[in-house]
Amino acid sequence: MTGGELFLYDPGDQALDRLNDELVLPVRPDEIELVFLRELIVAHHELTGSAVAGEILEDWERSAGAFWRVAPRAEVAAIEQAHEGTA
Repeated sequence: MTGGELFLYDPGDQALDRLNDELVLPVRPDEIELVFLRELIVAHHELTGSAVAGEILEDWERSAGAFWRVAPRAEVAAIEQAHEGTA
C-alpha cells in the first residue's frame, strides 16, 4: 500500500493480526467515510451482481461495524499534526 486508501471488511475480527502495524494504522471509518463506502459497495453490486456486496447492503447497520479504514502511518501522523490543539 503506497499512500492509498483501504477499507477492510473483517466480520470475524481476524484480519488485524495480519496487518503490519509498523506501517499502517487501522481505524474505524467515520460517518462520512461510511457514506462513501456504502456508495462504492452499491455501485459494485449494481455492476457485478456480487452476492457478498448484496449481503453487506442487506444488513448495512451491522456490516458497517465490521469495516476498518487502513491508512499508512505517515498519513495518520500528518492528519494528527494538522488538527493538533483542536478539540
